[in-house]
Amino acid sequence: MAGPRSWTALSVAESIACVGIALVLATSAVAGAFSLGALVFAGWALVPYAVFLLLARRIADKWSLTFAAVALLVAELYIRAEVFHFPKSSTAALVLMFSPLYLTCFVLPAGLGVGWLTGWAWRRAGVAGRAALVVAGAACLLAGGVAYVRPGLLPGGAGRLVSAKERIGSPRVVAGEGFFTKTRWSEGTAWHQVGEFDGTPGTEIARIEASAVALLDPSTGTEKVRIALGDQARRKWNWFSRLVRDGSEVLIVQTGGGYQDVEVIDLEGRSRWSFRPHPALPPIALLPRDLDRDGRPDFYAASKGSVYRLDSSGKIVWERTTPGIVTALDVAEAGGGQPGLVMAGDGRSLRLWTATGDLVKTLELPDQDDRYKIIDWPETRSLIGGSDSVKVLDLEGRPLFRHALGDFRHQDSFAVRLGGDDTAAFLVVVATAPREVGYWRLLVFSKAGQIVYDEILKRSMSAQAAPDGGAGRQMLLLSGDGLSAYRK
Repeated sequence: MAGPRSWTALSVAESIACVGIALVLATSAVAGAFSLGALVFAGWALVPYAVFLLLARRIADKWSLTFAAVALLVAELYIRAEVFHFPKSSTAALVLMFSPLYLTCFVLPAGLGVGWLTGWAWRRAGVAGRAALVVAGAACLLAGGVAYVRPGLLPGGAGRLVSAKERIGSPRVVAGEGFFTKTRWSEGTAWHQVGEFDGTPGTEIARIEASAVALLDPSTGTEKVRIALGDQARRKWNWFSRLVRDGSEVLIVQTGGGYQDVEVIDLEGRSRWSFRPHPALPPIALLPRDLDRDGRPDFYAASKGSVYRLDSSGKIVWERTTPGIVTALDVAEAGGGQPGLVMAGDGRSLRLWTATGDLVKTLELPDQDDRYKIIDWPETRSLIGGSDSVKVLDLEGRPLFRHALGDFRHQDSFAVRLGGDDTAAFLVVVATAPREVGYWRLLVFSKAGQIVYDEILKRSMSAQAAPDGGAGRQMLLLSGDGLSAYRK
């Protein structure tokens, strides 16, 4: 049973709460420039403190009051600092919409509960027990402060997790300054893709805008032609959308990802056809490729334990089953004397088929859960995958190359020929840091596996290879925050 209320404890708790109120008002006023909306938002942010001050008049336990006030203030300090001083994204301020609810329903009850338990233990402990409580509390405060201010000083896994941004450092060219000549072709955020889109021989760069698809010359980045894009098509556009030319028209393929439906739509956004062999879940992928070189794309899909080839109208040409659930699908076009291949992986093994559905081989993977794809590097027809490291295998499963990515995770990779001879084959790897860090990394490896270029970027990006003159020479395109051409 709690004893009589201590007036000193009540005033201390209320004073701490008043500091939190002042913090809310000050930061809200600065951010909102004293607008009416800022005042309303500040009123919503003060709800936890109003609830606390009401409870403070009815709770007699000084430990509960003090701990609850401290918990509110510390949590508010953390939230406001993350929003106003260390924002991790442009949407960081959205947390302020929900933080009053979080403080009222979770932080305040937790503070009251921990305070009551601490007071209960304090009253029953001897000198040694009270000393242990003081040491434990001081250690918790110290660890919390170090984790926020200097996370790299934390030991073990905790330090490795929270100090990723500190270890990575600022965006910069880490290695290979001068290896590329970089040209900035456009500013602003837009989607870019490389392919044959205008119906004439040759490759274009497509920039997907709000109401049009602009086709750019791959040599200069200048606009060649503009194709109208309907509002519905633009609303449907996402990270997994791909432009493809089918005969005389350009279509959009929703290639799948997560729980998204896979379908083919026109540039107005009208559905031409969709594919969903199992009602419960959509296929994991729908990849357009012209492996038979007839000028019309075929489509390769994977759903549960099956791989499908579809024609340009969405009809099944063939189906092949696998023992496990397919988690990765890739298609490599013919080239360099090598036939086109279809690859499906289930995390434990890979299966390769020809374009006609003939099984080429089954390959057991050395590591589970690695999503491999087909790549022509360092020679031809290798397999690349990995998560915390990049791994390259030959088609017999023998390791050819491995590079650890540290705090980054493998996002994409492809081969690019930055010259016209066999020695100019390079491997491009795009990796991403944890979401809360928000950095991306571009790595380029020579044919011998040496890093020739390493750049850390602040914005999300996609990388593609585009033609750069004759003799098979290519350049590297980076899009996300504008479009940049990297030429050797």
